[in-house]
This record gives sequence, structure tokens and C-alpha cells, in this order.
Amino acid sequence: MIKHRKTAILAAMAFLSVMVIVMSCEKPITPMNESPGPGFSALFNGTDFTGWDFGNYRQEDTSWSVVDGLMHCAGEPRNPYLVTTEKEYENYEFYAEFRVSKGCNSGIFHHVPLTGRQSKLGFETQILDDAYQPVNKNSTGSIYDVVPPLTNAMRRAGKWNQYHVIFDWPVCKVWLNDELVQDTDFEANPELRYRMRRGPLAVSNHGHVVDYRNLWIKELPDTDTGAEIYNGRDLSGWTVIGDADWSVRDGVLTSTRGEGYLVTEKEYEKVFFQAYVDSDTLRTRDACFHYRFKNESDPGYSVDMFDFIEAKRFTEQYGKRIPADVIPPMTSPWFLYRIVSADRESKAWLNEYVISENRLLGKDPRGKIAIYRGSEDGIIRIKGMILRELDGPGI
Repeated sequence: MIKHRKTAILAAMAFLSVMVIVMSCEKPITPMNESPGPGFSALFNGTDFTGWDFGNYRQEDTSWSVVDGLMHCAGEPRNPYLVTTEKEYENYEFYAEFRVSKGCNSGIFHHVPLTGRQSKLGFETQILDDAYQPVNKNSTGSIYDVVPPLTNAMRRAGKWNQYHVIFDWPVCKVWLNDELVQDTDFEANPELRYRMRRGPLAVSNHGHVVDYRNLWIKELPDTDTGAEIYNGRDLSGWTVIGDADWSVRDGVLTSTRGEGYLVTEKEYEKVFFQAYVDSDTLRTRDACFHYRFKNESDPGYSVDMFDFIEAKRFTEQYGKRIPADVIPPMTSPWFLYRIVSADRESKAWLNEYVISENRLLGKDPRGKIAIYRGSEDGIIRIKGMILRELDGPGI
């Protein structure tokens, strides 16, 4: 017993010695106080939050402030969870330096959506106080909850770190402290393939102290073939069937009464379609999106439209995929629907939750996109309708 105890003590001492050597060999980060190259612009000016959006909060009422030229998060209060750039980005090269406190959890978010869980709809490059720990899909350097980093390059609390991200669809490469930690093909990953392709960047307040500095970005050429199928001004490109009062109000497609369809004039075959919806349809839940729509007698397949706040009433119908404990915090009136229709299969999401999956579909994949409202449905408001035609037979 004594021999084993001595062996354990010696092993622990050896481990501590190695850790001391590793920590003493850490190369300090040289602050990137100047542009890293042509075409880069600063996201943070070191003086104030010009170019950043605090949502419904005033910056002075949050835990964010500028301290000694740093973007400083005090951790409390936790609202807002994310501070986003005012500008949206698709493909880009990005640098950021950050310093975490003991036990810190934070992150940099990319392609932030209007609503829903941002790390599940866009993606997050995770930040944790986890130096020298084994890697997993939630480690620093991970694409949060999907792809673990290739190595743990994080430094201990109180030390500066640097992220370097190149996102050029479908490839995402991430370096942490000059070590490659991500080389991921989003197109090849089923959990990432239909994430948001454009949106703001953001830094998070997870209730811990964290500092950011030297945030630089260079936009790369757009590659998304998706486009708006609603122009925000009128019903050009759409056909009204029935007496529903579809109209455009302040750029938002709106209907308040009547029954019928709003149908694209154009047919599509294999598609990805997304739209933000604000609806009061719980009385009958008749409102829905249709894909592979031919006509009123052959409307194709449908995805129900309903209010996410009250979705817990229908979780059993949708396979209990929407945990009740995540519903109350989701207070945005807008909810994101995404639909993929391939040759013989389809899939639909409400925010980040799968609400339908179909296999061995028998109908011709070619058809129109349609929006249906029932006579008893309430107000329906829709914006941000984007459609991307797809290659290949499956999802």
C-alpha cells in the first residue's frame, strides 16, 4: 500500500512539473493593434460600442463597458446574452483576442439569426477556461456542440488568446493561438449543412468576466446561391388563390383575415427554404407552408405554422423534441422556419428544433412554394423568405 501511495505521489509531482514547464513555455500573444492586412476593418474602436447592437437594452444598463481600451464584460447582469455587430456578414476572415477569468464560459457567435438559439442556427466558436483539458465538442476551439477542436490550444485564465477564423462556405478554418483547431466542411456535416449562411457576429455574456480586443474582419466574396423570393414591396412573383387579404405592410407580408393560398409563380424542384414568421394561429392551427404545391387539389406537403411560445402544448405531437424548459425564455415574436425538400425526403425545423422528417415521399419533387391561412387563423406576418435550389438527390 505504501509503495503504491509513493508511486501515485511521484506521478502527481511529475505531472505538476510538466505543467509548470508547459505554462512557462507559453508564447505570449502580441497584440494586433494594427490591421492584419489589406481589406481588414476594425469591429471595435477601443473607445465605445459604435457598430454594435445591444437589442432592447441600453449599453449603460448592461455588464458591457470599455475599460482601458478593452471590450469588458463584468458578467452580471447577464442581459443581453449576445452583443451583435450591426452589420451582417457571409464569408470573411476574422481575428479576435480574448482573455478569460477563472471558470469562464463565453464564445464568439457567427451568422447570428434573428431568433432561436444562436449557437444551433448559426454557429459558435467556443471559449472556456479549459486550458490543458482533454478536448470534446464543447471545448475551446470547438464549433460548439458539433465538432471538437483538433487540439487544445487554450491558455490559462488571465492570459490573452487569439482566434483567427476563415469562413468561406463550405470551409471553416479556425486557428487558436496560431494552432489549427478547426478544418471543417459545413456542406459535408449534416448538423451544419443547413445552418444560417449570413448574419451578424456576436460576443456572449455567460455570466463570467471576459475581455475582448483587436477584433478585425475582411469580407470575402459571397457564395450563397439563395435569394429572396419576396421583394418586400408588393406581391410580384406570387399568385393569390382564395379571399385571404395578403398585403405588404412596412416590408412585411401580412394577412389578417380570409382563407386561401399565396403561391409562387415559379416552380422549384429540390430546395432549401426559410422564413421568419410572427403568427397568431393557435385557435385552429390551420396556417402552414406547402412545398411541392401543384394546385388546390394537390397542395403537396405541409409544415404547420404555430406560435413557439405555446409549442409545449404540441410537443407530444412533434415527438417531444421541444423541451418545455427552453420555451419560456424565447420571447421574440419572430420564429424561424426552415424546410428542405429533396428527391424522396424532406425535413423541417422550427427555430433549432426538428418538427418533421419524411422519407420515401411519393409526390413529384417539382412544385411551388405556398402559404396557406385558414378562415379562423389570426394575424400572420412573414419576412426574410429565402430559397436556395439544391443539387443532389438527398438531404
